[in-house]
Order: sequence, then C-alpha cells, then structure tokens
Amino acid sequence: MKEVHVGLLVDEISNLFSQLICNGAYKACQETGAKLSLFFGGFYENTYQKFGYQKNMIYPLADTKDLDFLIVSISSICRESANKQKLLSYFKDVPIVTLNQSFEGISSVLIDNETGLKEALEYIITNCENHSFAMVAGPVSNNGSNIRKRVFVQTLKKYGLENEIYVEHAPLMERSSVESIRTVFKKKPQTDVLICVNDELAISAYTVCAELGKTVGKDVLILGFDDIHEASCLQPGLSSIKSPIEDLGYEAVLKGMESLSTKTASHKVLPTKFVLRNSLGNHDFLESPLLKEMESLFQEEINFEQFWQQVVLYLQEDILSLKRIMEIIYHSDMKDASNLLRSNSEMVDFFGLGHDFMKVDVMMFVELIENFSHFAILHTNFETEDQSYNAHRHVEKMLHQVASQLNSNLVQLENIRYIETLQINTLARKVMMFENEAECHRNILSSLKELDIQNAQIYLFDHEPECLSFNALPNKIRLSGEIVEGQEKIYQDGDMVSLNRIISKTEKWQSNRPISILSIYSNTKLFGYILCDVSLERYAQMEFLSIHIATSLHTLSLMKDLKNQSRKDVLTGLYNRRGFEEKVGGYFRRNKQSGNGDFYILLADIDELKKINDNYGHKVGDIAIRKGADILRQAFGTNGFLVRLGGDEFLAIVKMAKEEAIVESLERAQKQINQEIPLDKDTNFSYGMKRIDDVERMNLDDLLKEVDILMYKHKKTKKKG
Repeated sequence: MKEVHVGLLVDEISNLFSQLICNGAYKACQETGAKLSLFFGGFYENTYQKFGYQKNMIYPLADTKDLDFLIVSISSICRESANKQKLLSYFKDVPIVTLNQSFEGISSVLIDNETGLKEALEYIITNCENHSFAMVAGPVSNNGSNIRKRVFVQTLKKYGLENEIYVEHAPLMERSSVESIRTVFKKKPQTDVLICVNDELAISAYTVCAELGKTVGKDVLILGFDDIHEASCLQPGLSSIKSPIEDLGYEAVLKGMESLSTKTASHKVLPTKFVLRNSLGNHDFLESPLLKEMESLFQEEINFEQFWQQVVLYLQEDILSLKRIMEIIYHSDMKDASNLLRSNSEMVDFFGLGHDFMKVDVMMFVELIENFSHFAILHTNFETEDQSYNAHRHVEKMLHQVASQLNSNLVQLENIRYIETLQINTLARKVMMFENEAECHRNILSSLKELDIQNAQIYLFDHEPECLSFNALPNKIRLSGEIVEGQEKIYQDGDMVSLNRIISKTEKWQSNRPISILSIYSNTKLFGYILCDVSLERYAQMEFLSIHIATSLHTLSLMKDLKNQSRKDVLTGLYNRRGFEEKVGGYFRRNKQSGNGDFYILLADIDELKKINDNYGHKVGDIAIRKGADILRQAFGTNGFLVRLGGDEFLAIVKMAKEEAIVESLERAQKQINQEIPLDKDTNFSYGMKRIDDVERMNLDDLLKEVDILMYKHKKTKKKG
C-alpha cells in the first residue's frame, strides 16, 4: 500500500498555535503510518506587518502532486476573506483540508468558538454581581474573532444586557496590543468584566489593570480564550476557554485521509470547555466541571487510581490548585483518608507532571508548599493520633519529593537553556566563517547536523529573485548540498529540480520525523529553501539558524559581486584585464574538447572614438563603447571569451572553423547593431586576428603584440581606402 504523504502549511515556525497544530498532525501521522511535510510560511498579503512576506515564497513548494493532501491553517495565514479564497485557489495540484474555517467543496476541521464561551458568559452573568461588560476582539476580518464577538452580543441580549454591549477591535490578537485595552477603560471606565477573544489579549489586560491600580478578579473580572499554559500560571489564574488546538492538527490528518477514501468533502467541529479560575473572582471551587468529576469519586469505595488521574488532569489545567483538591477531600465524608495518602504509586504520577511541572518556578513552589500544608485539615478525619501522625509524616515525605523533583527540573532546565544558547551562538558564528562557496555550503550542512538533523537538502536559485510575488519565481532550483543519513555531500554543479517536485527528492529518507521546509531569505532576496528532518523540539532553533544561513549566503553573494566587479568592466559588463588574466585559462580548458575548429585571438578597437568624443561628447562616446561590446556579443557571445582591455580596445578569443567565419560574424554584427542603435556615426572595428597554434605552449604577451600590429595595419588600410 502506498504511503500517504501529508503536507501542513502554517504561518510561523515560532508561533505556539502553529507548534501545537504540528504536534497534533505529527502524532496522527505516527499512528497512521503517514509521512508529514511542514511548510512554514508567513501572513498572506499581510497589511499589519512590514516583514515576513518573504516567507510566503514557501507556497509554490506546497502545490505539488508529491503530496496526497495539504492541510492549510487558513485562519492564521489570511485575515481577509478575499485573500483566503485567492490563496486556496492557488493550490491546483493537491487536495486541501482547511483549519478553523470551512469552504464549499473543501474538507475542514473547526474549533467550536461558541459553546465554551457561551457557558462562561452565562456563568459570569448568573454568578457575579459585576455587570459592566466590554469585549476586546481581534481584527474585523478575523473569522474566529467575529464568531466569538457574535456569541458575546447574543448572550448579553438574551439576558437583557443590550446596554452593556461594547466591543473594541485590536489590530493584532497579541499581547502587545495594550493600547486597545487602555482604550476600553478610557471609553468605558466603569468596565468591570472584560472578555478577550484570546489569552494573549487577556495577558495584555493584566498589564493594563496593574497600570491602573485595578485588581484582577476583584475590580475587573477577565476571561480569555485558548487556555494557553501561561493562563494557569498568572496571579490570579486566568479563566479561559480550553481550545483543543493540538487536536486540530490531529483530526485534520484523519479528515484528509477520510476525504481521500470517500472522494467527498466533510467537516468536523471540536468542542471547547470553560475553565474557571480566580480571574473571575473567588467563587465556589466545586463549580469547576472537573472538580465535580473528582468529587463524584468519593463514594462508598474510593478508586485511588482514578482519583489521582483526575488530580493530574486538573493540575495540568491549574498547577496551583492543590489547595482546592485538598478541600474536596475535607468536605467529603471519606473515612479512609489515610489509605488515600498511602497510595504512593498514584502520587508518583502527580510528582512527574512532565513538561507542565518543568515550568514550575520558585514562586509557584512557595504556593505548592502552602497548598501541601492543607493536608493538615485531614486530621479531623483520622480516628487515632497514630493515623494523624502517619499522615503528617507522609505529607512531609511527599513535600521532600516535590522539592527534590523541582530542584532536579530547574537544574535540568537551566542546563538545557545554557547548552541551547551556547550551541546556537556557536552555530551562528560557524556559518559565517568561510572563504569560498564550497566552504560556506559545507559549514551550513555541518551546522544542521549539530541540531541532530540526519537528513537535509539545501536548494539555491542560480540568480536570487526578489520576494515580491511567488507567482514570478523561476521554475527550477539547484540542489547545492545535502545530508543523507548523517553524511554530508556538496555539489559544485548540482541537479536542477522543478520547484513543485522538491518534496519527491526526500522519498529515500529513513527518518520518521516530519520534513520541515523553510525559506532562506535576507531582506527582499530569496536565496532558496532548506528541507530537513529537524525534531519538533528544535523548530525555534532551526528558524534562528536559517536567518544566519541566509546572512552567510547574502555575504557570499556580496563577495561574488565584488569579485565579479573586480573582474568585469563597469561600462560594458565584459571582462577587464584582470578578469582576462584570471579566467582565460578556464575558457581554454572548458572549450578544448568542444566542437570542431581552432582557437583564434582577435584584437579590435573602435574607429575614430576620439572624434566621437570631441564632436558629440563623452556620453555619446560611452554609448559607442557599449555598442562595441554589443557587437562582439552578437558575433561571438555564445562561443567567445570577450574582454575590454581599456579605452576603445577590445579582445576576443573564439573557437571557429575558419578565419573567414570570424570576419563574417563580426561584420554582420556591426551592421545589425548599428541599425538597432543608430547614432550620427556608426560604431565599427579595426582588428587584427591570429590562429593560436598550440594552446598549451602559447605566450599570450607575444600573441597580443602580433595581433596589435595586425590591427594597426587593418586600420591604416581602411584609412587609405
């Protein structure tokens, strides 16, 4: 059975939303045996930022029959509806699955923007005394924001709060949008319930409340959306709508496979749920649905394993919630609390909360100590002093475990940060240390390997295009180097590959990691692309390194330009004398075995250039010199080595069958160029020519002297005639 190859197009490699989608898609591909390619683009025709449009140059690679289907995070890539349709219409060779917005005839996976938010709003209205509402929405073109805004308006109207409807639109749904939050309190200073369309804006609201001396959870109630990790770490914890972002990527893979099988488009909506924390005030902790589930476990027989599983689930939502959990135990009629405390195997799961526990900082640890002290309330449930003593000893032991785990995690985290910072700085310097093109490419590949990349390919354009339109890119690109199962390979003259077939070149990679595709650009220049099997944890480092790779390639390009300028004549673009001396040997080697005929050397100068300068000015004289260069290109361009020695003097080395053929080509070119670029006086050459008898033993200085004499004889003959 053919392996299914899935593509995923997201907006930013460093965006948390995109990373979670990638994680979910990767998990689904692992479970189904599919292959995953990740395309990290930019905002499509973005009007809010003046950078990042270069990343859009990744789109042509995603429109390929090498993929069975392409998942497009359309709502985060495009803001304008017209741009969304325009972008989707670009992909003609690959079926599409969209995220967070549906389109006719295209499968999609959506997050329910309504249910969780409606539940939260109704909770605030019915349980809180505050009723002066405001909402901070995203850009008016953002589909998800508009749905959440509609729910806000409809819910307030349902409860007769039409007069409380106030919406401020932020230009960006990011925590930098503090000015939009300030505007809310300027225009509606009595606001005491602030609804934010995502957690990033809610975090901005915390900042503004601190500026204004308002206490979150008391003076102002704040609700976010998405429930990012920081939501549970804020003081007080941010109430939010838990959004299954990772499931978006996971379900999109399954939806794409379903569409491949059924040949029909369909849609799936993922549920959201309200997560209550103290940003909505100190309310009855038992109102949380998850806490209610935990309370239901306290029946006649306690299932300890289920209980601690619920503890872990809840702490992943709010890691500072141990106090609430202890209060559940206290308020229950449980008579066997000592057994609960002795269930060490289940408690170990709590102490190893994985990456969430890794993020516990010192202040949070202080909170944990305080929360653990609430185990003391359990003494009322113990029948003897021995049971109470044992319980306290058990708490002490658990606290010691937590402290040890935290210390270990902090040391490990600091080591990781130090090593990653040191490594990326070392790699950034490494890619900039080179003396020639081959060394530059070798350093790039070596740096990729140090990010634990086993397979990679570097594709570069022969001539860097401007990042103005991905529709105007060259059709082909050159493979300059690759890593194959850890082995580096540099190509001086690598294969040219069609842009929409690059993905197929990774079919032999043995890695089960996703293939990440990034643009290599600097300012407005697009140098090419990197394809690599970087691990999910290294995404951010990979983007940082790609910036330095682009800088090194830009430096290499400048070095080439400087070398070319030192070898080329500025006025005509032909080789100058230095270029002639450095490059003529290579010309002979390349053409020695090609075609029939002999090498000839021709020295020519423009007739009466001094009179042209004297009578018409040096600008016209420069035009005549450029015409002279055009004549030589027209006559010998594909077959000759052309040089401007200086002033009006030119040199050509060509390989042709007969001397007469050279004369005919030159005279024909003179006639054609003079017709195409008319001046008051035609541009013509006097020349001297000689066959090179033995390339290996020739003496160029002697040859130049001979043809110089022949050229002046020709000039005198023309004057007499």
